[in-house]
Amino acid sequence: MDSQNTSNGKVQIIVAIIGAIVAIVVACIAHFSFKPTQPQQQDVTINGTIADQISNDPISNARVLVIGTSINTTSDNDGSFTFKLHNFKDSSITFRILENGYPTQDYSYSLNGDIKIMLVKRR
Repeated sequence: MDSQNTSNGKVQIIVAIIGAIVAIVVACIAHFSFKPTQPQQQDVTINGTIADQISNDPISNARVLVIGTSINTTSDNDGSFTFKLHNFKDSSITFRILENGYPTQDYSYSLNGDIKIMLVKRR
C-alpha cells in the first residue's frame, strides 16, 4: 500500500506542476495577445479655402493655426491654404483662423475632405 500512496502522491505533484505550467502559459498568451491597438499614425495634408460669408470673396493672408501644435500657415491670394501633419493619429483636428476685421474662430474638422471656411466681419 505504501508504494501505491507514493505513486498517487507523485501523480498529484505532476498534475499540480502541469496545472501551474498551463496557468503560466495562458497568462502569457493573454498578456501578449490582447494589448489594445494604438491608433495608426499617418501623414495628412489638409487643403482649405477662406472666404467672406457675405461677398464670397477670398480672404488672403489669414492665419490658420492648428490648436495644440506649432503648425500654422497663411492663406494665399485665392484664400487657399495647405498644411501637412506628420505622424498624425487623430481623426479630427481643431484649428483657429485669425484675420483682421473678423472675430477669431476655432473650427473642429474631421479628416474627410477639403475645408471651406466662411467668415463674417465684425460689426
